[in-house]
Amino acid sequence: MKRMTNDEKKLLANLVLDLLQNNKDNITLLNSKAIIRIIPTIGNDVNLRKIINLLRQNGEPIISSNRGYRYTTDIVDLFLYSHSLKLRIMEITRAYTGLITYVKENTPEINDFI
Repeated sequence: MKRMTNDEKKLLANLVLDLLQNNKDNITLLNSKAIIRIIPTIGNDVNLRKIINLLRQNGEPIISSNRGYRYTTDIVDLFLYSHSLKLRIMEITRAYTGLITYVKENTPEINDFI
């Protein structure tokens, strides 16, 4: 599938947001397959993750797990999810630091670019 334009991403983001908001009273998460089946223009999981990320960056309270996505205004759910994100960021930072350390130690000429 071709790469989504910013306009397509914004349009699809509004559709996904409407879908999640209409499901917000349901504790069940909507999984990727269900969302893509309802809005097939999304195309695939990668595009859906990009759309969800755009919505979150714009302040939409969307949580997720391996079971799917859910729009929620429950502060406890949002706090727990944000804490989970923070832990993942810390682990990614550790992995990045380890890889960059290896690169710096094994290719000193690249140090000026990192």
